Amino acid sequence: MKLIFWNVRGLNDPLKHKEVSRRINNLNVVIVCLLETHIKEHNSQAVIDKFYCEWNWLHNYSKAYNGRIWLIWRNYIKVYSIAIIDQCVCCKVSFHDTDFYMSIVYASNDGDLRKLLWSHLLEIHCLTAEALWLIAGDFNIVADVSESSNSMDSYKAEMLDFANCMSEISAFDHIYDGPLFT
Repeated sequence: MKLIFWNVRGLNDPLKHKEVSRRINNLNVVIVCLLETHIKEHNSQAVIDKFYCEWNWLHNYSKAYNGRIWLIWRNYIKVYSIAIIDQCVCCKVSFHDTDFYMSIVYASNDGDLRKLLWSHLLEIHCLTAEALWLIAGDFNIVADVSESSNSMDSYKAEMLDFANCMSEISAFDHIYDGPLFT
């Protein structure tokens, strides 16, 4: 099963729609998590209908202006919404004989608001118990100073909050393969 988590940094340009759709199809992806689409809710269904007509989807428009998170999946996969907040969409995914939980994150740039996300993830952790749980997206904070090309001195407390959350939910930072600073 191939999944993609992509901060598209805006998806209003029709050429970008085509590029994103082409890449998803070329990679044979079955679950797509798009972050920061900037598409207004009244325009969103037209984009889905044009490029993902045989897919299902959910979003967080009810909690976040401009739908910061889109979750799109092939119609042969079962996805059950668990919780939706402005910074995260959590669901249960069933595919063949495999069930797992998934949280798609697009965290706030504001450290105080991210604390609400950390609390939310702790609540979800209680629901998932010992089940498989994939948490991915854009956390807008790094877990370690080596992950940033900028000085992180002013963010040490926020990095510690992130690290504490990761520890409390028994999560780990997956090894990244690709350009270090994008």
